[in-house]
Amino acid sequence: MEYRCSTISASEMVIGAKGVIKPLCEDCGTVDCDNPIEKIQVSLVGITHYIKVYNRGVEPRFVMQCQGYLKK
Repeated sequence: MEYRCSTISASEMVIGAKGVIKPLCEDCGTVDCDNPIEKIQVSLVGITHYIKVYNRGVEPRFVMQCQGYLKK
């Protein structure tokens, strides 16, 4: 099932009190998600990470809210 998500550009990362806030998909436990989620290599503040992003079109995006999100 494809869930409605609120996303932001991966280039507009959010920095909180505990550092860079990662997208929801990193710890999502929904098994029937058909959203176009890919694991890509991203450099955040000079450190390379493999992060799950919403990738439909040209620019990868971070999922910040999702109707189908279930914490692992």
